[in-house]
Amino acid sequence: MKKFSIASRCPLALSSRVRMPGRKVLKIIDLERFRPIHRILIPSLSGPSILLPAGSERAARRVAQPASHRKVNHQMGNQMKSWLWVGAMATVIALPALSGAARAGGTDDFGCRDATLKGEYAFGVTNFTKPQVVAGVKIFDGHGNLKQQDYLGDTSPPEFSMPGQETGTYIVNPDCTGSMVIKGPSSREIDILFVISDGGRHIHEVVSLFIPSASVGPVSGQTSADDWKVASEQDH
Repeated sequence: MKKFSIASRCPLALSSRVRMPGRKVLKIIDLERFRPIHRILIPSLSGPSILLPAGSERAARRVAQPASHRKVNHQMGNQMKSWLWVGAMATVIALPALSGAARAGGTDDFGCRDATLKGEYAFGVTNFTKPQVVAGVKIFDGHGNLKQQDYLGDTSPPEFSMPGQETGTYIVNPDCTGSMVIKGPSSREIDILFVISDGGRHIHEVVSLFIPSASVGPVSGQTSADDWKVASEQDH
């Protein structure tokens, strides 16, 4: 009779074998207690056979599985985790991008209105296409109307334009972007797109269309301007 040893190291005697598909169930006699103990015999090609308690089918299948299969399963598990990680990161990246697209569409309300621009603003203009500078003052009424006086550098006489010669309209969007159109002598027209910052105290402008006179027509160029509220914060 063949003897085996398990974790308790008690002497065991093989009594009989019962063949079952994919495994062998052994009826083993504990020589010290003289009672039958059922164990599952897991054959191994690379080492000694293994005895497991009966009912440990899941553990038996795992032990009996070839090492190559266990490696493949481990790799597949890691790959699935990697896919889940990539998917989660894509979601995290996509959500802010979609939110940014919504902001770019002007759907956000940051509290800006026509009334955000009210009072006197000093401004400076820089023409990057043709070396030229302008300084002036805009006055917004808070209801979409404005007037301005300015001085174009290196012109004669060296003085600001007469009051009332340049007037215009403006529109402020809830997301603090906006547009304005200023008209002057000789059908001069300046179309501007702008962004408001500092709670309405600063305006960043870019000229989108410039028509020096009705006879000349639109002139392309790269011109920007910045406006700062003249009154101090303590005055409001």
